[in-house]
Amino acid sequence: MLDRLKALCEDQIRRDIAVENVIGIFIASHRHNALGLKEIALEFILRNLTDPAIIAGLSDLKTEPDLLVEIITKNASNPFLPPADAAAVEFTNNEWAAR
Repeated sequence: MLDRLKALCEDQIRRDIAVENVIGIFIASHRHNALGLKEIALEFILRNLTDPAIIAGLSDLKTEPDLLVEIITKNASNPFLPPADAAAVEFTNNEWAAR
């Protein structure tokens, strides 16, 4: 019955994920081996990685460097992130073209 209770708790927490609490949920789900909730939190972080609240929360991962590495690794191959800003790409291309 504990597995069912754990699933119910995970489901309730999943519904309440926001940019202000997702880093804490990510850390707690890692520490308590709630793998489904951890994956949901990770995907939420990746989708909102440019949000100032997420960026500020990343400093909380100093105590869990493996989680920071997981975010970086997953971000490198994440299909959910929007493509790079066209202006940034243009700037980079112009910078190289000027050399």
